[in-house]
Amino acid sequence: MKTWHIITTALIIIAFTGCAGDGGKPSAGSPFVGGTNGILMSFLEGNPPAEVTDGEQFPFKVVVKLKNDGEATIPAGWMKLSLSGIDPVEFSAKESDMSQPTGEEEKLIRTYKDVEGNTIEGGTAYISFPPNDDDSFNYKGSLSGNMPFTIRADACYRYGTMATSKLCLKRNVLEPDKEGVCKVTESKAVYNSGGPVQITSLQEGVGGRNRISFTFTVAHKGNGNMYQPEEIDRGHDYDWKTLGCGRKKITLNADSGSTIAYTENLLKKDKPLLIIDTGIKPGDNTKGLSCPGITEANDWSRSDVEDDLQTMFGAKPKGDADGMVVGYLPIYSGERTITCTQDIPDDLATESAETVINIYLIYDYLEDISTQVLVKHVSTE
Repeated sequence: MKTWHIITTALIIIAFTGCAGDGGKPSAGSPFVGGTNGILMSFLEGNPPAEVTDGEQFPFKVVVKLKNDGEATIPAGWMKLSLSGIDPVEFSAKESDMSQPTGEEEKLIRTYKDVEGNTIEGGTAYISFPPNDDDSFNYKGSLSGNMPFTIRADACYRYGTMATSKLCLKRNVLEPDKEGVCKVTESKAVYNSGGPVQITSLQEGVGGRNRISFTFTVAHKGNGNMYQPEEIDRGHDYDWKTLGCGRKKITLNADSGSTIAYTENLLKKDKPLLIIDTGIKPGDNTKGLSCPGITEANDWSRSDVEDDLQTMFGAKPKGDADGMVVGYLPIYSGERTITCTQDIPDDLATESAETVINIYLIYDYLEDISTQVLVKHVSTE
């Protein structure tokens, strides 16, 4: 029986912080808790122990604690953990004991603000290696002296960031900004949910007659590695995790077809899925929303996008597909700036009006922690 424990804490902390502007500064008006963390990883104290002995005399477990400190929910099976650094055979275990997905029924719920502005903490999980309760690691050899071993735990998981701001729409954007409810040509406040990738700025301007432009910067603020999100085989066994986080199979013996290794696919590194949602439909003589520089994501259907937004953020698109742009955004040297244009609807009811823009980033994320275990030699003389 596998050992899975999810602790969903409901500690309520009065908080009025969020992320605006640079993706990390607190802001009283933010709907989000904010921050640049996704999953916080640590080893449970004593698991593994700092010291063990050889000769198969000291069985032990490795237990990884996972806390969802960001604001995207990770459903059951959307995370895979693996151990490395030790030979499982030398430690009386099997290769299959070194990796496992999160449990079949559990999920790591997101951290979020409730309607009163209180912070509801995210879920916590404890993942045991080997996964079966009756199994353990136990160094069975005999050393000539004490020997340190490094144990590393990797977590590959699907995560995301939601950012929200407001754009100013005017019947005639070529007129100088005058008195009204909003201005077209100015920097806008942008609020980010907690996550390792952030929207750090958003600037609106005039894009032409009856058209606005807006420019925003996407920046990787976390300590892990970000990759293009792999397609999830929804309703099945989530096969994406086998090759998730930019890893690809390599066959070293082409004749027999035996695959024995994985390597990093650099073409998928720093390439999140970007979703820009203004909800504004194009008119009869307008092009609607356009964002050059984003590569097509034909492997993502409209229903896939809707499912992931609902699952991770509890969010829904503002309108139909005509008011949304979906594509991959390669990021260079940690950040990327993109400019979009939005045509003003022909039937804008007032001289000027504000409209909400939601920007989502979806990515596979890889993080790791490591510790040392000293195997002491026990003399039999």
